[in-house]
Amino acid sequence: MRYSKKISRRKVGDSAIDMSSLMDIIFILLIFVMMSVSFAKNFKQLEIDLPKSQNGTSELSPDTQISIKANDKIYLDQLEISIDKLSELAKEGKLSNQTVSVNVENKVPYESFLKILDILKQARIKKLNLGTE
Repeated sequence: MRYSKKISRRKVGDSAIDMSSLMDIIFILLIFVMMSVSFAKNFKQLEIDLPKSQNGTSELSPDTQISIKANDKIYLDQLEISIDKLSELAKEGKLSNQTVSVNVENKVPYESFLKILDILKQARIKKLNLGTE
């Protein structure tokens, strides 16, 4: 009696790893990184010595930033502007229904800060953020 055993031969290179689940994970990680980078913004645009706060964080992203430096220069976003021009913009309604962030240096006189707040009150802004570190 002849004993015969069927020998199965594998072809070399036939064994493949299923890469579809790995590609899904890589794609999800890519989307996560893209979304987290798009939401990360640097709100401190000017070099200002802001007052320190223990729990002064804001979850709102401002539409407009007003910065007051110690030498009484006022910046609307990153452009230097006079207080008269800011008042005109407020009267024209350019700042209405916006979220405004006000960044004031430590050495700015309180009177200058109050003038800006009066202008923003006239403009009927939606929300006001005060910048701190």
